[in-house]
Amino acid sequence: MKSVQFAAKFEYLDEIRDFVGEVARAGGFSDKDVYNIQLATDEAASNIIEHAYENQPNGVLELSCGMRGDMIIIILIDHGESFDPSEIPLPDLKVLFHRIGVPLPAWGNRSPMPPLWPNNVIALLT
Repeated sequence: MKSVQFAAKFEYLDEIRDFVGEVARAGGFSDKDVYNIQLATDEAASNIIEHAYENQPNGVLELSCGMRGDMIIIILIDHGESFDPSEIPLPDLKVLFHRIGVPLPAWGNRSPMPPLWPNNVIALLT
């Protein structure tokens, strides 16, 4: 797996997209898939820059990317402000599903929360 560090600044998003794009192309992904992989990585990196490093001008974004068989693994690590999704109130899904006309899933009114990763890690797998 290749690893690189970037300054956590928006002007490095081009280099971040290029880095994961090279790995994805070498792994045999189509142009459309490469674009989508780059887009997902760009969004994750942008969120880190905007939120985790909001008050830290010298933040570093660690990016690892590699292939495992036909799957690409992208890991972004930051050391900025953590986000705890349990601090955000859950939406009232009954209202949401009623408004869009979709039946309420069997799990009821609460969205299942994914397990939290330590150390601000985002892993993207395709």
